[in-house]
Amino acid sequence: MHQKDLVTTLDWARQEGWNPGRDDARLFLSADPEGFLIADHEGAPAASISLVGVGPGHAFLGLFICRADLRGRGLAGPLWDAAMAQAQGRSVGLDGVVAQQGRYAAQGFRATHRTLRFAGIAPARSGGDEGRSEAIVAADLPAIRALDRQATGFDRPGFLSVWMQPRDGHVVHLIRDGTEAAAVGVLRACDVGWKIGPLLARSAEAARAVLHDLVALAQGDRIMIDVPDDQPDAAALARSLGLAPVFETARMWNGPPPPRGTGMEYGVATLELG
Repeated sequence: MHQKDLVTTLDWARQEGWNPGRDDARLFLSADPEGFLIADHEGAPAASISLVGVGPGHAFLGLFICRADLRGRGLAGPLWDAAMAQAQGRSVGLDGVVAQQGRYAAQGFRATHRTLRFAGIAPARSGGDEGRSEAIVAADLPAIRALDRQATGFDRPGFLSVWMQPRDGHVVHLIRDGTEAAAVGVLRACDVGWKIGPLLARSAEAARAVLHDLVALAQGDRIMIDVPDDQPDAAALARSLGLAPVFETARMWNGPPPPRGTGMEYGVATLELG
């Protein structure tokens, strides 16, 4: 899939209310340039799916969407089959909306936990919240990769090298602990407001500090964060900011899931790529 086709796919997602990030086409392709598939109908893009490698034994499936006016014509099934064949024996994960979880279960996927999207208006920083996090530098990437691998079980250096690169509309904050990353979080501009993710931390205190610093930058705008429900402190942090759950997905795997560090993932990078 070329970037222009991925832009088209994200336009479909936008129409469905997925609220993609403004730079997601470029960021997504960086994760796995060969991992995005598209089906044509009469010479025009009609349906898409992605299967992005997240380690030698695991891949993540997403962006499974068909153009609204072409649904029900049998375009999605062959595309699904092509993506699953591309897995080549790897375990495949996805974040499935409630309405589709039964279909995924029939394909051999099993839920490991739920992911809850919290959303609301970013509050002003309270007087006692002092900024502890800092913008990252290139030398921080190995420590961030190590934290990401421990928190998610994924090994995705190509994705992180771009996703963790600060620029206009894409803020990355970090708390260092010697040579380790104690916490890291990303705030990225979307069609509507901002999304926070990932938010990874070795403690709830560090997660809170990074989260509050990022939220302060979006003060008065709508913010969203996708929270794994097997990290109870994450939901509590979101609620402490006045955010409320607006929908949920299930993290599902066909095959053994990767080993995740207990309680270190406070916010998912993106539901499309894991």
